[in-house]
Formats: sequence, C-alpha cells, structure tokens
Amino acid sequence: MNRLQKIAFEGLIVKPARLSGSEVAFIRSYMGYTQAQFAQLLNLANHSIVSIWEKKDLKGTGMDFNTEIFLRLNMARTIRKALVNQVLENYGSSADIGAKPEPIRLSVA
Repeated sequence: MNRLQKIAFEGLIVKPARLSGSEVAFIRSYMGYTQAQFAQLLNLANHSIVSIWEKKDLKGTGMDFNTEIFLRLNMARTIRKALVNQVLENYGSSADIGAKPEPIRLSVA
C-alpha cells in the first residue's frame, strides 16, 4: 500500500464521526479482505450486510456502534502488525527484540 492510503487508514481509526459506506469499502480493501472475509471478521451473518454498507457511499452505514468500535480496534491491530513486520524486515526475523543491547565500548587513544 502507498503512504497516502496508510495515512488515510490511520486517520479513519480515530475519526470522530461514524464511518461512511465508501470508507468501509476502503478499509476492507486496505485490510485485504473480500466481503465474505470482512463479514466473518465482524461476526456478521453474511457478506450481503457489508455490500449494503458499501453501497451507501458517502452516507453513514447504519453499522451497529459496537461493531464499528470492534472494526476500529481491528484496524489498529492491523497497523500494529504492520509495524512489527517492518521492524522484523529491517532487522531480520531472527533478531531477539527483547534482548539487551550490546554495550558500546569506546577507546581513548
């Protein structure tokens, strides 16, 4: 994903207003879910509910408040996992993240 999408995704996590249909479609796409997988993540009966939300475009979805909070928490978890993966990618998966760093030894000539 590009940087602008990441910034938009992170902004939607803390957006004070309720999510719109187009925002839900963006979130689902960003997280890499099909409508069926997204419905399963949110413990919905079937994917048609997700389709109904997304068709509302710029209007509010009418999503249950608790479901929306759960979605936003999952979005935050997605960002956290991405950060962990980035650290592992930068430092190698074999790095012991919890290990104490080696002391720096300075010598004076």
